[in-house]
Amino acid sequence: MIVRRVLRLAVAAITLIVAAPAMAVIAYSENVSGDLSDNHLAPTAITFVLGDNDLLGSTGNPPGDPATRFLDYGTFVIPQNMVLTAITASQGTVGADNGELFLGLESGSVMTTPPTVISPNQAPQLTWTHFSEFSVGSTLLTGYPMPAGAYSFWIQDFNGGTAPYNLRFSVAAVPEPGTCALLLAGCAMLGIAALRRRPSALPQRDSNF
Repeated sequence: MIVRRVLRLAVAAITLIVAAPAMAVIAYSENVSGDLSDNHLAPTAITFVLGDNDLLGSTGNPPGDPATRFLDYGTFVIPQNMVLTAITASQGTVGADNGELFLGLESGSVMTTPPTVISPNQAPQLTWTHFSEFSVGSTLLTGYPMPAGAYSFWIQDFNGGTAPYNLRFSVAAVPEPGTCALLLAGCAMLGIAALRRRPSALPQRDSNF
């Protein structure tokens, strides 16, 4: 019974280490730090920390000038022993003229897919999706958790006008196998010590006394 309780505590502790939430931070805001790069080969470098990282920006087309497109390219690194668990559309995401925005994600520090690509289906290295104000609260893309490494993203809106967006990149820690093993071993030793300290059963009283 005690051993089971100790093992449950160990599993709970490991779960907390992996999924312990941290406060959301604004990793990048175009209103503060300037527009993201419009060059897919030189994306803006953004630093993400453990927890939720908010990216606030806007994209779209200048009114009356459909040939010109505002493109946003960025890159970030997920450190070792961490994973990207989700990219979520947050409050403040609005597609221009009630349209949808485009989000593409690719491994590496540059976006090899050029903006002249007619369809994302022509870019096999690119994971992509469309999102809008109706996607708020939804997780975008698939394949989570994504392992440590460098990634680049591409955001744009195809309609006229400006389309603000607020994307949340969630990063979680992954404990090293050695850490988990030490934690389990320590809990096992505590369980054995607890068993040894259990008092022996009291002798039964003589019914004839």
